[in-house]
Amino acid sequence: MKRIVMSLLLTALAGAWAAMGRDVTLRATGRPAEEVFALLMKQAGCNFSYDTSLLRGRRVTVDVDGAPLEDALKQMFEGTSIGWVVKGNTVVLKRRKVAPEPRQAVVDGYVTERSTGEPLIGALVRIEGAAASSNSTGHYSLHVKRGRRVVTASYPGFIAVTDTIEIGGNMKVDFKLDELSEGSRQLGEVTVEADRRNYIAMHSADIGRLNLTRSDILSTPAMFGESDVIKTLQMQPGVMSGVEGLASMYVHGGSNDENLYMLDNVPLYQVNHFGGLFSAFNTEAIKNVDFYKSSFPARYNGRLSSIMAVNTRDGDASGHHGQFRLGLTSGALSISGPLLGRSTTYSLAVRRSWFEAISVPALAIYNSTRTDDNNTTIGRYSFMDINAKINHNFNERSRLHLMFYYGDDYLKYGDNHSYYSPSGIPRENRSSDISRLRWGNTVVSSGWRMQWSPLLWSEVTASYSHYSSMLRNDRRERLIYDEEMFDSERSRRYRFDNRISDWGLRADFGLSAAAGHELTFGASYTIHHFEPGSERTVLADADSLVADRSITRRVNATEGSAYAGYRLDLSEGLRIEAGLNGGWFSSGSHTRGHLDPRVAARLKIDDLTSVKLSYTRSSQYVVQLAQSSLALPTDQWIPVSGGLKPRKADKISAGVYRRLPKGFIVSAEIYYKWMHNLVEYRDDYYVLPPTVDLATQLCTGSGRARGLDLMLTRSFGRVTGHVAYSLMWSDRLFKDKNHGERFPSKFDNRHKINIMLSWKINDKWDIGAAWTGMSGNRFTVSLQDYELLDVPGLPSTGTPNFSGTLDAVTGINNYRLPFYHRLDLSANRLTAHGKWSFSLYNAYCNMNVVAIKKIHPDNIYQPYGRGSASG
Repeated sequence: MKRIVMSLLLTALAGAWAAMGRDVTLRATGRPAEEVFALLMKQAGCNFSYDTSLLRGRRVTVDVDGAPLEDALKQMFEGTSIGWVVKGNTVVLKRRKVAPEPRQAVVDGYVTERSTGEPLIGALVRIEGAAASSNSTGHYSLHVKRGRRVVTASYPGFIAVTDTIEIGGNMKVDFKLDELSEGSRQLGEVTVEADRRNYIAMHSADIGRLNLTRSDILSTPAMFGESDVIKTLQMQPGVMSGVEGLASMYVHGGSNDENLYMLDNVPLYQVNHFGGLFSAFNTEAIKNVDFYKSSFPARYNGRLSSIMAVNTRDGDASGHHGQFRLGLTSGALSISGPLLGRSTTYSLAVRRSWFEAISVPALAIYNSTRTDDNNTTIGRYSFMDINAKINHNFNERSRLHLMFYYGDDYLKYGDNHSYYSPSGIPRENRSSDISRLRWGNTVVSSGWRMQWSPLLWSEVTASYSHYSSMLRNDRRERLIYDEEMFDSERSRRYRFDNRISDWGLRADFGLSAAAGHELTFGASYTIHHFEPGSERTVLADADSLVADRSITRRVNATEGSAYAGYRLDLSEGLRIEAGLNGGWFSSGSHTRGHLDPRVAARLKIDDLTSVKLSYTRSSQYVVQLAQSSLALPTDQWIPVSGGLKPRKADKISAGVYRRLPKGFIVSAEIYYKWMHNLVEYRDDYYVLPPTVDLATQLCTGSGRARGLDLMLTRSFGRVTGHVAYSLMWSDRLFKDKNHGERFPSKFDNRHKINIMLSWKINDKWDIGAAWTGMSGNRFTVSLQDYELLDVPGLPSTGTPNFSGTLDAVTGINNYRLPFYHRLDLSANRLTAHGKWSFSLYNAYCNMNVVAIKKIHPDNIYQPYGRGSASG
């Protein structure tokens, strides 16, 4: 028996020695694994045993020369799921047991300001490769691997916090950040500013997205020292300002009414003070702004060009605090604090102009020094806005807010005239012509935010908003024949009203089921009441009513929408975001619908470079009928009804983003946009009777826009800022305009350059400069006139003069104004009690041309509106 056992053992050892000691020589590159393995076994004289599915489709590379068989097997299968073992003279292949990946855990929490308890929106939280930004309640959620991890939380203007934590399972980690003191401000801003821009550029799939904080807005030089969020956005590539100095936006070839302005989730229609000189957003009340100009998230719709979502500031839970600002044109006061303990807070911001303090005395002096004592000029303007907000925290995951906004503008202008004739009849003529214009917004909303779990949140918002504008003109004339009797008195009263009221309800949800997977969905319903352009004219004399004519236009509509968006991280470098926004709009007997897809993708080439691509379709059911380039409150908002169809836009965008040394980020974005069902006035609308239906005065067409946006940004160091350049084309095509031929849009500005720099000299002084240069706006000019002497249907004037001629327009927007450029400067001085701000608008007083005027009868076009240079 012992002899048999010894024989078997020696045989096995000999076989093993033969298998492991046999040398092989083979060179193969990318050859099928089955062929290479068979050649090796043949050279080694071994048998083999394996499941054929292990090697099917696999290719290997081997390079051995007189090496042991073991070395060749290592080259073939090292780093793969295939293992091998030698049993006697047989080599057995088998599948390795792969160690399971470490289980993931959910880390969530809140990022707040330590001193006030106010949530920080858009704060960036990183845990070793994974990153997330906090939402409107300051909540963040991350899926990360278990183990010992480094976590960092940062926010612009606050000291970043870094810690090491042991993640053994789902856990909650809150961050309370301290605001940067003046002594540490430079270092802090270096870190967090770079993180925020890096996160949007390198991690997000959004193209053309910008996130602004209150400090970003305050750092932009502005006219009259009034910091303004829209003026800040005008410094971005692809965003045109329209007419100089006005707070309007024309984004990527779109119109001014194609921008959606949202205040705490509630849309606004008119967002301008003083005809557009200032926007209705008080910087003192702003916490955070998200701006989208290319790819839109699935939750937003209703406009074609851009989305601007403004979040207002919450209250200060630590105590009552306030500040005030006194500027050249207005003053502002803001206060906040706890209302019922730390769980309930309030914030209030009020801004009021003080033009009357200058204009009323100035007009009084002017009227007192006039040589014509019987004439008096009347003028007054004022604006104000109020932002109020109450927040109540039921617990750390449930909170309720009430928001109120009121904005009001009032303008009064005109003159009183009196003429005395001692020998004439009548002996005295007294007349007055006074106009009043008032417009504004009122918004009331309530929102409930609930964090049901670390993975699921919801927000429900109910709102009421009202916009109205009123133009009133009163003319009176009295003819006096003697000292006691008014022989004749005539009056004309005219009133024009434009109103919109909306009742809205919307619900938004977010679900983060696993790492790299996020679902957002929601729905909204709105009841609209439109009253576009109701008019009334009353003519009367001293004793009786002569005429009373009124035109009232009212349209009621309902609107509903639903959306779903999904984010998928296929790998660390590839992210895809897809969404669908659908809904309907019903007005009278007409119902229109939309189904708008959106998709965006981001590919990280390496840690420094990202490439993005997106497609967005959007729809718009309301139209603002503008009769000029100014943002006038009398411009009418109308819904699509009758033969009108909803405006639509399809937009393709692509971008490349690169992080450079020393904090620089460079980006290049291209886009092409098709616009359909655009609405404008017909060329001859002004000669139609006022009783004609509004739809008869309008026509529909299409448009195109394309361009390139380049930007170089530096976010840290004593000198920060950006350089931006835009190359743009924009045109329109209407069957009933310009003889049916394509024509450039009014703001088809081919080139636009923005340079904005800020230099922090020390802890007390910082200075800034912003230079803007762009191709001039388009203008329609007529090179010839028609005399109206023999035109059928029109009375003969007898003499060819300006009132008896008609412009012969051969092309719309056929003339471009000269190149526009200006330099704005600012300086800020920090003191122990506050801050002094100085600004200089158009520092080198360039005489920019904003319009042209035609001089008759020579048909000479001269600059009109020069003198726009101001300091």
